[in-house]
Amino acid sequence: LDVIPDAHGTFVYGLSQLVSAKGRRRAITPKDRRDVDMVLAPTDASSPQPSLVIGVCNQKHNALTARLRRIREESPVKGEERIVVREASRPIPRTAVRAREHWDAICRRDADQTAARARPLLISAEALSALEAIRSIVADSRAGDLANEGETVPPQTVEAWIRDNLLDESLEQLLAELEHGDSQAKTTTAADPILRDNALEVVQARRVISLSELASVLGCTESQLIEVVGANDAVFGVLGSPPKVVFERVIKPLMEASYAD
Repeated sequence: LDVIPDAHGTFVYGLSQLVSAKGRRRAITPKDRRDVDMVLAPTDASSPQPSLVIGVCNQKHNALTARLRRIREESPVKGEERIVVREASRPIPRTAVRAREHWDAICRRDADQTAARARPLLISAEALSALEAIRSIVADSRAGDLANEGETVPPQTVEAWIRDNLLDESLEQLLAELEHGDSQAKTTTAADPILRDNALEVVQARRVISLSELASVLGCTESQLIEVVGANDAVFGVLGSPPKVVFERVIKPLMEASYAD
């Protein structure tokens, strides 16, 4: 899997273009709110729907710990819902003890009233790749570098194409998770986020490992491990039924988009 160099920027810019083209919400980039990368506001100002206040937490080391701590400690704002986004394929390492504690509390928001103010969301590699494609084609169209049958494709045409023809399943799931959480969309957050990240660290290092050996390395039961990998099929692949082998799941290269009818 090719790593997207600026995953943070890809998510923010690509998602803003996607929601604008789809007409689902208004994407706002606040300049004066720390730890807020974007706000997805309802298109109708009188709508009872909350604004989705998004902070991307792909940082490392102390920067990640500090951002997660601030998000947990901030006071809730009426009419807003806080969402904490992190790449599904980026586990928080064992050495980042405090960062793990904050992330675990956010993921277990039902048991922690402070963390209940924020909702976690893990973005899949498929969705991030699709957002990178959107970012790329929009940038090319605005630079006049996008053509179809010899004719330059203007940004308005690209936006219409995204609205009417882009039916990527990973992006539809992402929008559903953003707007509805795990009540109406398949969640990618494991019941045990620390065990999930421990498992992902090992699998990314080994590539392929038997379920029994992985459970032994992690000091957990195979049933606990099956629950975790089953809830995180964006990053884990399995062989067998019930699973006997766990491997790192990678995505196929995103095909070049076609604008021809």
